Amino acid sequence: MQDVKEQIKRDYLSGIMPKELAEKYGASLNTIKSWIKRYGWSKLKSDIKQIAIPIIAISLYILLGNLIMSKICPMRMLFGIPCPGCGTTRAFLFLIQGKFSEAAISNPLWIYIVVSGTIFLFNRYFVTSTSVSESITKILKIFIVVAVTLCIVYYIYRMIYWFPDKAPMVYDPENLLERLGILGK
Repeated sequence: MQDVKEQIKRDYLSGIMPKELAEKYGASLNTIKSWIKRYGWSKLKSDIKQIAIPIIAISLYILLGNLIMSKICPMRMLFGIPCPGCGTTRAFLFLIQGKFSEAAISNPLWIYIVVSGTIFLFNRYFVTSTSVSESITKILKIFIVVAVTLCIVYYIYRMIYWFPDKAPMVYDPENLLERLGILGK
């Protein structure tokens, strides 16, 4: 039954209507509708449609930024200085390799991104109680404010003690303002 449910979910998310799914799998239309509601499939389908264009736009920005300027950070591209999120991409690359301490040194913001992302996804797709969902949302907002505050504090620390000699907090002379001659060399 679980395999059939997964196949129905996959087909529903690909665009097949519940009535067609009921006929295709020999399941009750009401059962399929209850699964869609209970497991948040319609939410997921709607979310995928809403984030498709922003993900494409962000991907194009990253691709073009890498091709033209060999970087993706707008602050580094324009001014040559690192931003508060500097090192986050590197941290995720370390994380994928299982190098947790290197990831935390590169930028501990990854910890907050993973935790808040997990909480958000759990709340969005698995929590069915409105009051519980509202409580989780409040906690998540506080968590994000704390994360942003810590990120800024850590940025100031790194700018004082690391900039401009220790990666990732290095000055990039290949910035746009210097290329245009606006900043002196």
